[in-house]
Amino acid sequence: MREFDRVVDHVTKMLIMAKDLAMVGNVISDNMQICTILNSLPPWDMAVTALSLQFDTLTLEKLPFQLVIQQERLAKRKDAELMTVQDKPANNHVPVKPKEFKKENNGKFKNVFT
Repeated sequence: MREFDRVVDHVTKMLIMAKDLAMVGNVISDNMQICTILNSLPPWDMAVTALSLQFDTLTLEKLPFQLVIQQERLAKRKDAELMTVQDKPANNHVPVKPKEFKKENNGKFKNVFT
């Protein structure tokens, strides 16, 4: 699965492949289908790990819903990150030149730091 694909489409394709294999005599267990789907997903922070830990209670019927929820969470997080604004762009920084600093300072604070 590519990062920008919808997880529902990906899971549907995987389930269709499993049904096609079952029709020709290669039945794949639900647990194996769940493992295959989870392993075929892109790295999603801790989503795949969290779902893997729920392996005993996770069913093939629940898996697509759980993955859609996680995909929506990630989309919201990315949108929030894109909406954050910096106060000043990083490329507008103007370094202070030593000569200009000396002119402004005029030695007023010379004895403060010694």
